[in-house]
Amino acid sequence: MNTQLTNRIKSLIWRAGGMAVVAVGAYILQVGDIFLLDVNTLINIGILTFIGLVVSEVTKYLNN
Repeated sequence: MNTQLTNRIKSLIWRAGGMAVVAVGAYILQVGDIFLLDVNTLINIGILTFIGLVVSEVTKYLNN
């Protein structure tokens, strides 16, 4: 793998982790009660956040 692709993958992983933490935190604050959290909703938030960041990396790659 070339250096640019490796850096993009590392960037994607770091940003996906950060975005998922913020998104889950926002969801928890919105629900208000930790016992009412839905695991499927947390998984969906993580998956959609990751997909959004993958699309962002692809558009960056295509822009170069």
